Amino acid sequence: MKRAATGLWCALATIGCSHPEEAYFPLKASQEWSYRVMSGLVERVETVSVLRPRSCFGVQGWEIGGVLGISVLAWKDHILWAQELAGTSFDPPLPLLLGEAAGKKTWSGIVSSGGKSMVATATLDQAPSSFTLAGRKILAKKVIVTLVMPRRTVTTESVYGESFGLLSQRQQENGVVTRSLAYVAGP
Repeated sequence: MKRAATGLWCALATIGCSHPEEAYFPLKASQEWSYRVMSGLVERVETVSVLRPRSCFGVQGWEIGGVLGISVLAWKDHILWAQELAGTSFDPPLPLLLGEAAGKKTWSGIVSSGGKSMVATATLDQAPSSFTLAGRKILAKKVIVTLVMPRRTVTTESVYGESFGLLSQRQQENGVVTRSLAYVAGP
């Protein structure tokens, strides 16, 4: 399974900001974000763009893409769902962000990548937070998603900022940090 598959969890998607929770993932066609991505000893800036509308979990979502791959996400029932993250697909879609400030969600399903599929489970734990960006304090949500597969556990800690989207992320595989990213530019 590709490491990029779970990294850049979603390099971002929703259906605009018709609901208050979507302010934590404000999207529109052609929107872009740039992130400083650190993976091992390599550090680079990557741009992620909203590419086109795409069906996800029975509703209109968005296809998001960049060098790390394509992600497909959508808001449904006040939850941001990922059908695909950088080449890894989830059936049913994986929850990434809850509409409420705090909460927990569990998931079980099939994870597919590189022609291989496996049964997996996940837990999402979310709490209110804040984030300082360019000296300004921003309302935020801290989300920890733990995806458990045979012989592999991936934990991703993400911070989503109101009116900005994904601000920071740190990914661990079996307890070892494999990737992190930090917001550089965007909405």
